[in-house]
Amino acid sequence: MRPTLDTAALAEHFWNDFHLGHIRLPVLPDLAFQLHDLMSEANYDPALVSQALAQDAGVTARLVGASNSVLNRGRVPVATLDMAIMRLGRERTQALANAHLLKQLFHGSPAGKKHLQNHWDLTQRKAVTATYLADLSESIEPSEPLLLTLLQNLGGLPLIHWMESHPDAPHGFDAFADLDQAIGTAVAQKLLAHWNFTEDFIGAVGERNRWSHLSEGPLNAVDICLLAGWSELETSAHPGPPLGDVAAFKKWSDAELPATDGIGNLYSDDGQTRLAALTELLA
Repeated sequence: MRPTLDTAALAEHFWNDFHLGHIRLPVLPDLAFQLHDLMSEANYDPALVSQALAQDAGVTARLVGASNSVLNRGRVPVATLDMAIMRLGRERTQALANAHLLKQLFHGSPAGKKHLQNHWDLTQRKAVTATYLADLSESIEPSEPLLLTLLQNLGGLPLIHWMESHPDAPHGFDAFADLDQAIGTAVAQKLLAHWNFTEDFIGAVGERNRWSHLSEGPLNAVDICLLAGWSELETSAHPGPPLGDVAAFKKWSDAELPATDGIGNLYSDDGQTRLAALTELLA
């Protein structure tokens, strides 16, 4: 029996297969491209956007649900997709629709199903936390870090599929997590480039778990994703650096945002209640 490869050797084998074109990359749903084309117009037509989104019953249901969530609830309940688009607005509609389309990729194949589910659970927790923290900031559109968190974790998908088929790869989730930590960010960037995402998105994805990153200007979506990622690791077996060493936390503190009971008081009763409500957006 051949010995299994360590993380460095696995990474080398993966990139070799990647450059040879042997890696199966996930396919972004056509609806995401269609939505981008429709909403990139200066004077986009909400009716055409609604017509396009109506093709996917799951996305439609999620947008209607999101428009009635703790982030968007108005006096009159929203019951139709047209009403949801009007309440959510252009940026939030596009980001939330893309988030739900991307979510489908985490469940799109029986190969590595258990690892995909574990990876999705982790990604969902980080995305929900990022959404919650952004909402507390009152200056960051919550759907931005929600979408960015999903994009930052996409690299795990081709890694899982590849490890399932590689004869010398270990099959435990810890081994995948180590490989994802080592090269998952770079794989996600390659995937976004393959899908023709903008350099801004690709660069933002590259900041995943880069605790020393200090962006210019006020608190932004990249900072929020870093804080959400740190919070996810806080109670894990492998926590991140001391909170004071996370550059984004300085911005959070400078903005005088709460951090008594976890960042954003995540562990307070109110924080846990809001997190549970937000989890329904991606459940």
